[in-house]
Amino acid sequence: DLGITALYFTPIFEAASYHGYDTTDYRHVSPWYGFKGDNAAVTPAETLDPATWQWTPSDRLFRELIRQAHAQGIKVVIDAVFNHMGKQSFALQDVLTNGQQSAYADWFQVTDWGPPVQYQAWDGSGWMPNFRKDHRHGIASASARRYLFDVTRRWMAPNGDGDPADGVDGWRLDVGPDVPAPFWIEWRKLVKSINPNAYICGEDWGVATEFLRGDQWDAVMN
Repeated sequence: DLGITALYFTPIFEAASYHGYDTTDYRHVSPWYGFKGDNAAVTPAETLDPATWQWTPSDRLFRELIRQAHAQGIKVVIDAVFNHMGKQSFALQDVLTNGQQSAYADWFQVTDWGPPVQYQAWDGSGWMPNFRKDHRHGIASASARRYLFDVTRRWMAPNGDGDPADGVDGWRLDVGPDVPAPFWIEWRKLVKSINPNAYICGEDWGVATEFLRGDQWDAVMN
């Protein structure tokens, strides 16, 4: 009755804090929005290979929300916090435990391998460790990029049949300018290949002209 045509959700993925900007795993919806403890048996069995990824009851609940929203002509936009993860994320915890031997050793901006391992974080306190950046790929680690791309596919076309009708319709990019352009350029190609009508809105508190030339974002939030 209000004429709403889209819903934008702030972060819904697993995270340690109430606001969700310290993502621990983009593969799953936080149990806070679904069913307490439903991810305990799933996460240990999963690897970076999407073939091992499972759907928790909380994940399925969100997919049902998408289905019902679409049935009413309402699009669903979710938050992509791709500049950093959370200190409690599976990747950083492995780095803190295994140091340079970690499978995720090249994911973050480590400044000292210690022990203890030290790293740069978006919040300055270490709670939101930054992904390592470069000007060739944006996010420097090939495996970190692959993980984020696979996560994007997971939520845009959940049943894997190539039809995006059962997936989210867009993304809001948290602290967008903190991620160098090459990442967004390649990521946009992926998003539009899945759903040409998908909406990409980047957070930028300055002049966003460079991001709105057709190769990165569709719009801006500030």
